[in-house]
Amino acid sequence: MQRGNDLHFKSLQFSIWLAVGSFWPFIYVYYSQLGLSATQVGLVITASSLAGTLAAPYWGSLKDRLGRVRLVLTILSAGAILLCMVLSAQRSVAGVVGVAALFAIFTSGILPLLDSSLLNMLGERRAHYGAFRAWGTIGFVAGSALIGVLIDRLGTHIIFAAYALGVLVFALLAQRLPDVPVTPGLARRAGLIAMIRQPDWLLFALSVFVLWISVMGALGFLGIVVVQMGGDQRLIGLAATIAALTEIPFFQYSSRILRRLGPGRMLAFAMGLYVLRLALYGLMPSPGWVLGLALLQGASYGPFLAGAVAYADQLAPAGLKATGQGLLASVMSLSNLVAGLAAGWLLDHAGRSGLFFTTSATALAALALLGLGTLRARSLRARRARALSQTSAFGDKHDYPQSST
Repeated sequence: MQRGNDLHFKSLQFSIWLAVGSFWPFIYVYYSQLGLSATQVGLVITASSLAGTLAAPYWGSLKDRLGRVRLVLTILSAGAILLCMVLSAQRSVAGVVGVAALFAIFTSGILPLLDSSLLNMLGERRAHYGAFRAWGTIGFVAGSALIGVLIDRLGTHIIFAAYALGVLVFALLAQRLPDVPVTPGLARRAGLIAMIRQPDWLLFALSVFVLWISVMGALGFLGIVVVQMGGDQRLIGLAATIAALTEIPFFQYSSRILRRLGPGRMLAFAMGLYVLRLALYGLMPSPGWVLGLALLQGASYGPFLAGAVAYADQLAPAGLKATGQGLLASVMSLSNLVAGLAAGWLLDHAGRSGLFFTTSATALAALALLGLGTLRARSLRARRARALSQTSAFGDKHDYPQSST
């Protein structure tokens, strides 16, 4: 049974990320081809991020309240497919902004619900999340590589049909997911309030928020920069493929790294590498450099995602695991409210060097916040250890250490 469940979740990861890889590496270039400026693309990102920020916790809460995973994922998938096709028919800035925001309401809940369902299935094996997420990366590679070739023959519009097909396959596979026990409403509300008031949660959320401003601000416009420098869609697709391939070994062995370092140190490592990576994008003299820099994707994004998902799951009380993942998704979406417009404005007015050097500095600020918080947390733990030196209150119930910010 365990082997069958493992295969099922690997198939779910593959299919949804196949859809993502067919769509997201190319959508901003598509907007640019419609005639939108970088600032207007930033407006699309901001509107979508606002919608996703508000919607993601709701979908997680709905799943925790009803326990009906299949129903919620079916609603999300149907909405995503429908609005994806409506988005493909938009030509005006207002139409793109409005439909993209509605599209984000549905897409924002899919991945957090899948992650919470996977963690629930893994139970005490939750540190092996990365090995399952690696199949999502394989799907992303397949989608971005195939669509990168097909775009040259069929045009950028093909991304909408490819995304809809991938989500449809995912929705059909999701019908095998089991329902989950429901926690009483009063306990859910009390647990949620207690979680978001934790200093560890607040620090974690702030660090992720600041980092993701820099990452999405820079990488969201990377395809446009490549085209401006003389590159083409095939180069963008190849860079996305190489980047995704590098994630596989990091996800595959993330459980070992997670046990050794813990979520907090994994996040610090990822933030430091993002600082370097974004600065190097600002220095690249030709579009071909994007292929070499794509090799840093796995070592930055892999530890970041595995650490963030594990940390959010660790902080969320029982019965609120999906809500915790939804809150993590909301924090990352909220970053885009700042990143989209700011990065678009920087690209229009300061050029690619200004964009990448500024976002590298922002990532450094996130790392500094994480470092300061780590020092504070160590001091607090030391005081507690001295006060409770005769007890065993610091036993770790997880299968990865609780070293955190």
